[in-house]
Amino acid sequence: MKKYFNSVLLAVFVNIISYAQNSTTSYFVDKLSVLASDSRIEIRGKDTVLVSEYKNPNVRFQSQNDFKKFYKGTPFFNNGWFKGSITTETGGVSKGFMAYNVLTNSLFFSIGENKDAVEIRPKEFTLNGNTFKKFRNQYVAAGELYYQKLVEGEIELFRNFKCKYTPAVVGEKTGYEQTGDGYEGYFEKETTYYINYHNKMQRVGKKFKIFDENEGKAKEFAEKNNLNIQNPSDLIKIVKHLNGLDSNL
Repeated sequence: MKKYFNSVLLAVFVNIISYAQNSTTSYFVDKLSVLASDSRIEIRGKDTVLVSEYKNPNVRFQSQNDFKKFYKGTPFFNNGWFKGSITTETGGVSKGFMAYNVLTNSLFFSIGENKDAVEIRPKEFTLNGNTFKKFRNQYVAAGELYYQKLVEGEIELFRNFKCKYTPAVVGEKTGYEQTGDGYEGYFEKETTYYINYHNKMQRVGKKFKIFDENEGKAKEFAEKNNLNIQNPSDLIKIVKHLNGLDSNL
C-alpha cells in the first residue's frame, strides 16, 4: 500500500502548498516546478511530521539539488490510510483502502494495494470504524461537509473535523528564511460538535440555549452530575439524557 499512499499523498500535498502560498524561489537556482519524489509520515515525540523528499535536477548546471521539506501534522483524518467502504448516491457499496483529506473535504479511495487511488466525494464512507456522511439535503446549514452522527434521537448529536494549513513564511521566498523549528508549514485540525433539533443544525458552544425548550432540563442535569457541555463525553451524556437514552451515571 506504500506505493500509492506516497503518490496520492504527494499529489494532494503539492496542490495544498500551491494554493496556500506562492511558488518557492532560490537565489542561485532557476524557478522550477518541482514535484516531491517520495513522502512519509513520521512520529517525532508528540508531533506527527510529514516529510517530503524532492529530486531537483538543474539541466543548465548539470547538477542535482536534492532536498527535504518538513511539515508539522498532515491533512488526513488520523494521519493515514485505512480499510473501509463507501456508499454512492445510488446506494451502491464498495470496499477498499481510503484516506480522508479533512482540509479539502474529500476522500482518496483505492480498491486494492497495487491500484491507483482516485479523489471522490461520496455520499457516505466508513474508515477505521468511523462513519462520515453528508446531510445537506436533510438539515438546514449542514452544507457540503461530512459529519459523524454520535447520538440518535429527537435531538441528534454530530461531530465534524476541520483542518487548515498555515505556511511558516507568507509570501515569496528568497531561500534565506528561518522558521525557527524547521517546519515548512503547519496542519492544524479542529473538532466541532453540532446538534440537530427541529431539523436545524447548530454548533455547540458554551451555552445551553441551543437545546431550546430543553435548556433548563439540560442545564439542571449537567449541574447535578458535574458535567461540562464543552467536554465531548459529557456532551454525549447530556444529549442522551434529553432523548431518554441515558443510564444511571
